[in-house]
Amino acid sequence: MKKTLARHIASGVDELTKLRCYGCEKDHPSQRQHDCFLPEDILIDMYFDEALEKVNSTALIRDWLTLLLEVNLTQSDVALEQLNAVKSWLEEYPSEQWRNDVKRMILAPWEDHL
Repeated sequence: MKKTLARHIASGVDELTKLRCYGCEKDHPSQRQHDCFLPEDILIDMYFDEALEKVNSTALIRDWLTLLLEVNLTQSDVALEQLNAVKSWLEEYPSEQWRNDVKRMILAPWEDHL
């Protein structure tokens, strides 16, 4: 479920990167004029807070509910355990550790995170 939030933030970072890129805005032929070619970790640092603020909570909750349904609600103990893990993780926001966890999930989406 944490990965779901990380994906929403990553999507926001991508949107903001394209929106704010001078080279894209001016259709500049040189890659040097395109901020969108900066390393992903730098882009995440630049736009993380704004992307987090723009996360659509309705869409996030919908995705979490879909994930819980995939877990199978007959396994309510597993679903409850995941909800409690996410709740305690969200209570850590906006600590530096919380931000680093989310950034790590964005940069390494293939790793298995809760």
